[in-house]
Amino acid sequence: MKLSKTTYILLIVLAVVAIIGAVVIFNALSGTPTDDEIITEGQETASVDEMLFLNLASQIESISFDAKLFTDPRFMSLVDIRTAIVPEQVGRKDPFANLSGIVPTQ
Repeated sequence: MKLSKTTYILLIVLAVVAIIGAVVIFNALSGTPTDDEIITEGQETASVDEMLFLNLASQIESISFDAKLFTDPRFMSLVDIRTAIVPEQVGRKDPFANLSGIVPTQ
């Protein structure tokens, strides 16, 4: 019995699908945490998003700010350049209404 080329390709594809399915089932049945779960110090499971947040928060904690900046003469010499906003007259009640003195054309 001779198998055709398409039969060989189909058998190879089915074998690959079966191997991938077996790996997924094996990982699901094992008690080890997946990529989405990581064991933390308190033996609680945390998601990848939570671990990413905790990692970023630990990086931010190391940032320090020197308050001597506010006593620096260069900072003290800064001048406020704000300008007052003068209220202006409000426009027409109906901006789409005809102007007085102009006859509308059709």
